[in-house]
Amino acid sequence: MPKIDESRPFIPVRIAVLTVSDTRGPADDRSGDALVQMLESAGHLLAARTVVKDDVPEIRAKVQGWIAAFFDAHHVERAFVKRERKR
Repeated sequence: MPKIDESRPFIPVRIAVLTVSDTRGPADDRSGDALVQMLESAGHLLAARTVVKDDVPEIRAKVQGWIAAFFDAHHVERAFVKRERKR
């Protein structure tokens, strides 16, 4: 197993937590709670969190929505940076 290279700076990443369950909801999603606690204690950022039923179209729609939101935000940020660099 590769070791962490302590000479490199830590870069936190944004992580989304998706729980798939027909019986759990946000109030009793213990596995999702544990994942959020672990990622935040490691210094990462919770980008989004939700619980969906075990239904492929619902799962796909949620993940595609997160991807679209990320790329929309990323393109807005890149456009802003490009505009600022031209000034």
